[in-house]
Amino acid sequence: VTLTAMVEKLPSNRFMKVHKSFIVGLDKVTQLGINHLSINANTIPVSRQVKKQLLIRLTQQSNNSNFFKTISIVVRDRLLLK
Repeated sequence: VTLTAMVEKLPSNRFMKVHKSFIVGLDKVTQLGINHLSINANTIPVSRQVKKQLLIRLTQQSNNSNFFKTISIVVRDRLLLK
């Protein structure tokens, strides 16, 4: 089973393929950097092609939960939102 086939079987509102080797649960993301995200202490690369869509999806998720109360978005080593 390929990663693409696997992500198609998962609920698209909860999961996203963020890199050729990684699918993440959007509700588990704890930090978003320029070219990576973190889930607790684990750093996962984010491809440039999906970065904008990932930010849109995380923002949409925030409308449905207290997401931005627990996420920190870091850009160029500066904390922008917590």
